[in-house]
Amino acid sequence: MHTYDDIMSTPTQYKSLIGRINSLPLWVKQALYYEIRLNILNQSDIDYLDNISTEPLQLYCPVITEKGALLIRTRKRNEISENVDINHKSFLNATKQKLNMLEISHSNNWSLKQTCEILFLMISSGYVEPIRNQNVYMFALYITDKINLDEFLIRSDRLSPRQINKAMQIKQCSSHMKMDNDSIINILTSMGYLDEKAINSIEKIKESANEMASVIDQVECQSEELVYFQEELNNLIEQKKKLIEKINFYQTELQEKIDENLELTKKLDAYANGVMGKVLLTLS
Repeated sequence: MHTYDDIMSTPTQYKSLIGRINSLPLWVKQALYYEIRLNILNQSDIDYLDNISTEPLQLYCPVITEKGALLIRTRKRNEISENVDINHKSFLNATKQKLNMLEISHSNNWSLKQTCEILFLMISSGYVEPIRNQNVYMFALYITDKINLDEFLIRSDRLSPRQINKAMQIKQCSSHMKMDNDSIINILTSMGYLDEKAINSIEKIKESANEMASVIDQVECQSEELVYFQEELNNLIEQKKKLIEKINFYQTELQEKIDENLELTKKLDAYANGVMGKVLLTLS
């Protein structure tokens, strides 16, 4: 399981942004919170967001399996197969780096819905571990249209079995009496078991999951990439220097060996000539 320190140790643009915000003085963060809260109030129900007890889907970190790790080690960079394409491999590389869903979406320019769809495909293929958090799992299903709002609310522990049964009884009675076939959600809302503002917030979050978002300004992204490439270039230059030093060293050693061989050859020739001279003298 990934710890908080493990996750935050992987540098990303999102973590860079969060780190900068966290390092600001409290009086600045208070002003930022006020501005962001006002903005959220115009789009959603702030009470619903404040009452979320577990981390949202966006901060969930998928966990790569041994099968997934083996796949990205052995497959060629641009190789495409029937079940795994470049996007899937990019997702697996991100999970290996312990990135969360927001970071995976941002780094690949995907919407949250697209990222969830790839997540489920990777889970079904055995490349990523199943989602253990029930609330995260249900919201991912809802985001990708695998379940509707009724099923999401019922299966995500927001309602008790008694409340659901009561609403189902009312719905059945309405059907028998040929009254308006109201939805379970409307019945539960009218009974006070669900808050209409919270439901609207859930629907708006799902709607926004189709949009792509950039956490960091594009100019900053480019500057970060330039820094990264400059570091890579510096590393390559340093490696080149070391290789040149090795080549020079081996060339010097080789030349010394060649000189030694020439000297030995001369001595051998001189010795051979001396022996041959003595043999000729003896024969004469």
